[in-house]
Parts: sequence; structure tokens; C-alpha cells
Amino acid sequence: MTKLGQFSVASSFWKEVARFLARNPKPVAAMNDLIDYLHVAKQADARFSLKGRTLPALQRRMEEWHRELHKHQAIGGGTWAGRAIPNIDYQVGSEHRKAIWRFRQITTGNELFQEGQRMRHCVGGYKHQCMSGFVSIWSLTSEFPIGQINRGVTIEVRQDGDIVQCRGLPTGCPMATRS
Repeated sequence: MTKLGQFSVASSFWKEVARFLARNPKPVAAMNDLIDYLHVAKQADARFSLKGRTLPALQRRMEEWHRELHKHQAIGGGTWAGRAIPNIDYQVGSEHRKAIWRFRQITTGNELFQEGQRMRHCVGGYKHQCMSGFVSIWSLTSEFPIGQINRGVTIEVRQDGDIVQCRGLPTGCPMATRS
């Protein structure tokens, strides 16, 4: 009766989920919500498992995921023209120690939301200001070594061209150099 039947019984993860749900019975709708969350969590991190997790802890994580989905629906969507400045790549260094710096303007609600998620800050709240043309938001990343994308900063530029804010990942964040 649950969505568990949509997943392969050959998968050790989904067998683990079935055992977990059998030990922690809930109404079908609640199990389906949890299965949806577990599917997304496993896609985001192939190492994700239920080992050592409790039902209340998983429910808290699922509720946080639901809040993020609602925030995405509120922030996501919509496009705007942005500033008439092209995205640009700068290549520096020699052939063996080459790096590429990329400046990209964010011009959709979905991109704005994703930038805020990746960088762990509130840039998603700037959608209305971007759509009105009052500010433009830019993402700076580097590729070094080639093939490895490193998050840099998110840059807020006012309509008059002044850079008014640059935000990076929080200090001490384990993802501070890679995404």
C-alpha cells in the first residue's frame, strides 16, 4: 500500500527502509511522506543510511525538508532580465596550474533559491528586488584543479553598479571550498 513498492527490492537501502518501517509502523500517508524524504536524501548523498537513526529524528529532518520545499515554492520560479552585463570566465595560471574564475548573474527564482541553499545564506529573499531591477545577484566560483568546482561568494550589486554585499559560506563550514 505504500510507495515502497516503487523501489527495487534488490537495493540494500530499500530493504533497510522496509525493515525500519516495519519496526516503526505509521499510517500509510505518514510512511509515504517519509519514503519521499528518504528517496531525496539518498539521491543527495549515496552514503545516506538509516543506521543509528530514530523515527523522531527522521521526522524532524523530513519536516525541515518540507519547510525547504515550501520556501522553494515561494522563492522559486520567475525570471528577470538582470543587468546588461555578460557572464564572464577568467583563466589564470599556466597550463598545469590553470584555474578558471566564473562570474554568473542569477536571473531566475530557482537559481536564486539554489544559490542560497548551496551558500547557506538568505539570498533567496532578494527575488523581488531582482525582479524590480533594484539589485542584481552574481555567483562567483572557481574551477581548480580543472574539473573541481569551488564555491566562492554571492555578490549583490545595486542598480547604480555599486557592490553592496559579498557573502561566502559560513566560517568553519565543511563545504567551504567545494560543492
